[in-house]
Amino acid sequence: SLRVHGDAMFTPAGHGVSIPEGSIVIVDPDVDAISGRIVVARLNASNEATVKKLVIDGPNTYLMPLNPAYKPIPFDGNGEIIGVCVRIEINLL
Repeated sequence: SLRVHGDAMFTPAGHGVSIPEGSIVIVDPDVDAISGRIVVARLNASNEATVKKLVIDGPNTYLMPLNPAYKPIPFDGNGEIIGVCVRIEINLL
């Protein structure tokens, strides 16, 4: 599991899945990371993990934030997929 920091995965109301700051994502390293799934990845430039939507568009692969205020991150061998998010836990208080 991993606790989400920041608002890159927060989606405005009515725009699908949203993962607000402080949420805990449960990750399964054995699930196939296919386009459209929320993944945890580690980029070589950082020792931290990031939660993003995996988007494969032809030969290009991106880690896509759900928040439209953030730009996609090109993902071309510059890191590794740790696993696929299979559940989100959100504290309501």
